Amino acid sequence: MLTSRGKGAKKGVKRYVGQKVKDSSSSSTSTSRIQSKSTASTPTAVDIRGVQVHFPFKPYKCQEAYMGKVLDALNCSENALLESPTGTGKTLCLLCSTLAWQQEQKRLLSDPLHAPAVAAANDSNITSTASSQEPKLSKVPTIIYASRTHSQLSQVVKELRFTRYRPKHAVLGSREQMCVHPKVRTAKATSADINHNCSRLNKERKCKYRNGLDGFVVQSGNGTGEAFGMQPVLDMEELIVLGTKRKVCPFYLTRGQIADAEVIFVPYNYLFDKDARGSTLADVQWENSIIIFDEAHNLESFASESASFDLSAVDIGGCVNEIQRAIGYLQAMPEIGEGSVKMENLIRLKSIFLQFETYLDSKITVGANGGSFAGEMIFDIFAKGANLTHKNHVIFLQFVRQ
Repeated sequence: MLTSRGKGAKKGVKRYVGQKVKDSSSSSTSTSRIQSKSTASTPTAVDIRGVQVHFPFKPYKCQEAYMGKVLDALNCSENALLESPTGTGKTLCLLCSTLAWQQEQKRLLSDPLHAPAVAAANDSNITSTASSQEPKLSKVPTIIYASRTHSQLSQVVKELRFTRYRPKHAVLGSREQMCVHPKVRTAKATSADINHNCSRLNKERKCKYRNGLDGFVVQSGNGTGEAFGMQPVLDMEELIVLGTKRKVCPFYLTRGQIADAEVIFVPYNYLFDKDARGSTLADVQWENSIIIFDEAHNLESFASESASFDLSAVDIGGCVNEIQRAIGYLQAMPEIGEGSVKMENLIRLKSIFLQFETYLDSKITVGANGGSFAGEMIFDIFAKGANLTHKNHVIFLQFVRQ
């Protein structure tokens, strides 16, 4: 893993790259031509560690040194913590050096004389306990670029646009951020409402935006400064504009790009959340990926927040209300359960939360502003307040997810 930290940032970790996607082909009949706001830059190539790195301008010595350390880590399949002063173009250096290395690996893989050695090198970080019958990795590593917020990722995408590189890529976001259906993403709709209504419409194939993706491919056209047929570099805001204009769903469009993507832009939580890694990023071969944590001085606090939570009576009351709404949906439209969601399970789940709410109100003493407890106390609270233990928590989580 590579990590870089700006000297102007807080102490901690600032930008990770970890060593070492899945490839599949798709057919299309429809094309959307997008005009890029910025064209690709005039190439300025510099040889660093034997790799031709194209930079938007002649790099400074400190930038060359930075990119050299990135390439050292990639070539050796090692982690790296890199630091550079604020304003020295760390993101641009990181993108150009990593993409140049990826292109070099692609070139070597296409050369019959080098392909076996490259595949073996990419496979070198797999533990010795892996089965010897598993096939050797024969694709270049996918770059997974993570940052804390979508606005930070949008800035990274804009930096990519200034470079010569035009990799296949996917910019991921939630339904709440990327839905363009006016009847789903309303002013009063909660995240749960958007997720539910989106799933319902897609299950019935009644979402014209999702259906509009059949045979749809985004391509750059004349006047963009890019070769015709290349995927244009669009940030999340531009994807939403595209979806609104072309009547296609940005959320499912970007998820359809993951399998072929050479670069995947994601918020931190997609990597920290086990469910997201197993569903949205299920096509990613993690043992053959380069993982970059940008702005990683935030990483320590984000990890701490991910492993911590606040629990209030309002939260429990919200859970009860959500379950009551689910009961109402199931009563009004019994077919939406199709056997997977049973009324008795919803009633039982509601009873558990009401019991838990009563326990918190009567047994846990806190001040006016709440209270803090040792982490392990939560196990005792769940066991006494909701009869939830290590033995039965999986069943409970299955009920909640349904």
